[in-house]
Amino acid sequence: MTALSVAVTVIFLGAAKAAPVKDTRVLENAFSPLPAAWLDNRDAPQLNTDLIKIAKPLPTRFSSTAGQPLVLGWLPYWKVGAVTLHLDQLTHLAYFGVKIEAGGALVDSRHWTDGRLDQIIAQAHEAGVDVVLTAICFDSEVMNEILSSAVMRTKVVTALVDMAVDHGGQGVNVDFEGLPLARKQDFVDFIIELKATLNARIGDRSHVSIATPAVDWRGAFAYKALATAADALVIMGYDYHYSGGPPGPVAPLAPSTRWGKYSLEWTVDDYEKFAGSDLLHKVALALPLYGRSWPVVDSQVPGVRAEGTVSSPSFADCQTKAKTYGWRFDEPSFTPWYYIAGATKNTQTWCEHRASLTKKMELAHDRGLAGIGFWALGYEADLDDPWLALQDAWRQVEPPEPDTPDVVEDASQEDAIEPEVIDPEVLDPDADDLQTVPDDQSGASETSNPTEDDTSVDPKNDTVSADLTPDTNGDQPPPRNDSYPTDTSYQTDVPVRTCPPCNSGCSSGSSSSPIALLILFTVLAATRRKRA
Repeated sequence: MTALSVAVTVIFLGAAKAAPVKDTRVLENAFSPLPAAWLDNRDAPQLNTDLIKIAKPLPTRFSSTAGQPLVLGWLPYWKVGAVTLHLDQLTHLAYFGVKIEAGGALVDSRHWTDGRLDQIIAQAHEAGVDVVLTAICFDSEVMNEILSSAVMRTKVVTALVDMAVDHGGQGVNVDFEGLPLARKQDFVDFIIELKATLNARIGDRSHVSIATPAVDWRGAFAYKALATAADALVIMGYDYHYSGGPPGPVAPLAPSTRWGKYSLEWTVDDYEKFAGSDLLHKVALALPLYGRSWPVVDSQVPGVRAEGTVSSPSFADCQTKAKTYGWRFDEPSFTPWYYIAGATKNTQTWCEHRASLTKKMELAHDRGLAGIGFWALGYEADLDDPWLALQDAWRQVEPPEPDTPDVVEDASQEDAIEPEVIDPEVLDPDADDLQTVPDDQSGASETSNPTEDDTSVDPKNDTVSADLTPDTNGDQPPPRNDSYPTDTSYQTDVPVRTCPPCNSGCSSGSSSSPIALLILFTVLAATRRKRA
């Protein structure tokens, strides 16, 4: 694929609207940065030129569909004019989005329905990328209205399927934040109906995914039922530290004394617990392509927040600033950050870079998740770093070899001493150099027996303790139970008895062999001849 550009003309109608009024109910229910970003951009004029660039493919990509993880990227409407799409790496492009309002009305569909995405949708399809429409609802009152009624659910499902499919989409990504606990089963029913309706319309290739929380504070999301009904749950693995709280890592990797138990590892454990390990292959982990910049008193970590506004620099902005101020690194969360001492304020900015993204994607790979997601496309600008991190982390797994019987080598055969050929005619019957091995020493095999101090762990055992209480050993996170000793100094060598090949394979029992019997017979025959 060559680098392509698609230019789309924008027509402005009417004057710019006044600054949006914050909807406090929406923000209180939010568990991700998406609602705030939506509100910030809701009434802003769109970019003067909608230029979508297609990135030049990376030198390497996934060798087969079997090795290809799900890679879903959200494309927010406010980044449509400033994005470089890696269609060679994405599997699902999720346009963000269309809003569901009271009465089940779909509003603010923008590029999706006005034809400005048609060319990029066609190019995505040519590259094998499915394009889906994100259905947004951040209002708990609206969710109560549309989910509690079967009639309303059908109305919204029908409208979403029509809007998605009529404009070239393969499905719907659902982002309901602030879901009331009372609507837990109703939401499952909504997803079941949405998937069935899409299947009826375009077949089994249809896609339904759900943006799900890193921490389900209300217990409103039925992970197991939703994972069964949908094609994927895409965990929004970010905002563990958010704009309303103290500074810290946006997406900490593991529990630690410094930051507490809530982390990406804790979240994956939580999904495994409530969805079941057999459904983790339908769970993906989305990571942030943005950071948080807090005003702070000084460079101390954990930081003390000062007066001032918290900003959210993009991934690209973070990389640029880090070249000037230098990355610092927080080991417990495996997160980079930088500090700026200003004339009027000091700031700590916590973000990601290629190495931290790689490590966090490795968590998804190693735990058997479906793949990864990014919030949001465009925040990386023209940088390839997130995509190179994906290549670094998602190691290719070769298809297994056909089942074949295990070949067990006989140690006695492998290490047997080739017998010396003895001519019976020259055998000296009075020789005393023939040794007899007692029967109780027979049968020893060539193995190493561990001592009582053997503490090795089965390398296939990748279980994680349900107890995620942070440890008290410094700032290091609790160790995963997926390592095992490589030191074999505890092993002791056991003497190995070797003997000429025999039918018994040197097993316990008689140590006689055809050669020994032949020698004995020859000696007896010679003795008889002398006596004669």
